[in-house]
Amino acid sequence: MKKLLLLMLLSVTTALYAQQPPVFDKSNTSFVANQQVTAGVEMSSDNWKPLLESQVPVWDISQFILTNNFRYYDFVESTNPLFPNAISIEYSEQSTPTTIVDRTSYYKTDDTGMHEVGTSFSEQRYPIGQFTGNVLDTFYMTNQQYEYVTPRTIMKFPCTMNSAWGSGYSIDFNTELTITNFGLNRAPFVRNTVFAQYDSVIGWGQMRIPMADGKRSASYPVLVVSRSTIIRHLYTLNGQPAPPTLLGAFGLTQNDSSASSSSILFWRAAHQIPLVQLSFSGYELDLDRYITTMVDTKNLTADGTTNIAEFSSTSANVSPNPVTGSNITVTLENHFTGGEIGLYNSYGQRMELPPFYIIGTQKLTVNVEDLTTGAYNLQLRDNSGETMTVPFIVIR
Repeated sequence: MKKLLLLMLLSVTTALYAQQPPVFDKSNTSFVANQQVTAGVEMSSDNWKPLLESQVPVWDISQFILTNNFRYYDFVESTNPLFPNAISIEYSEQSTPTTIVDRTSYYKTDDTGMHEVGTSFSEQRYPIGQFTGNVLDTFYMTNQQYEYVTPRTIMKFPCTMNSAWGSGYSIDFNTELTITNFGLNRAPFVRNTVFAQYDSVIGWGQMRIPMADGKRSASYPVLVVSRSTIIRHLYTLNGQPAPPTLLGAFGLTQNDSSASSSSILFWRAAHQIPLVQLSFSGYELDLDRYITTMVDTKNLTADGTTNIAEFSSTSANVSPNPVTGSNITVTLENHFTGGEIGLYNSYGQRMELPPFYIIGTQKLTVNVEDLTTGAYNLQLRDNSGETMTVPFIVIR
């Protein structure tokens, strides 16, 4: 398996840049009440290898495609008296393979860094008869909240090249189970989670990402952080270790560490989530276990480029453009040797591709009669891996 140690060695080649690595502290980084928007990017481990191994600390993923799995994060002022002067965010957590529960986390920034200081769960009830066989079976969660004795440090201040930090906590997630086949009636079921996180700055440089309007972002200075998160779960039922047969029905095991993960985070100043986050399964940075790339699309500035990317030897024109009728014709300057064709709206969301047909190797016609007024991008990905985005406008 290919490790990412090369990233640590090559991304610190700062002699290639006259700029100094950015420094993060309370003056330029804080949690504020704001909405953040993240979107997935279509990439693979093969895409990341040449970028991460580059000897120049510049990461340009602007040529890749935003997917439609947008997530909106509302950071709001905390109204919980246990966590005053904090920022809170609500999100969902996978509790069992079939159960997702709502959770609120609380964050603060002080002179020592950005921290998650606690969490709370509201009262929730979920029917679980779809896999236990009894419609009366339930997974019940009481109101509960926890203030971490040792807050989870998201970034330690001052933070710059070679900074490192770690943090962890243990939390009991209290629920009650009613499962007729096991003779359980609101039996106390507790998941104890031990959480340990290790962060270290391994590089710095400049980064561009794709924008929702089809343009690429300006180049932002970023610090590159390697994060390993080790999570272990222990389960008790009625105060005793939960029996394997019960856990197996939920797809769980004692001392389970399958939720452990690793990440590479590209942080920009003044934002509470990374500009880009790569996620891996397991707590070692391993490209063979690469899962997702998420980018923060909030408050980006474009660099003026209209298209995300173009074929190095191919250009195209669209007619008519704007289109008011049923079809557009895309004429390529050079041959399209085959590959993938996709349609995206102005938000970067992938849409169902309308009927199209290719005329030879230099022309294709696309039926757009069902598209509403707006801006669109037709994206052609050649078998060679090069990508071209062809913008057009529909007026109805």
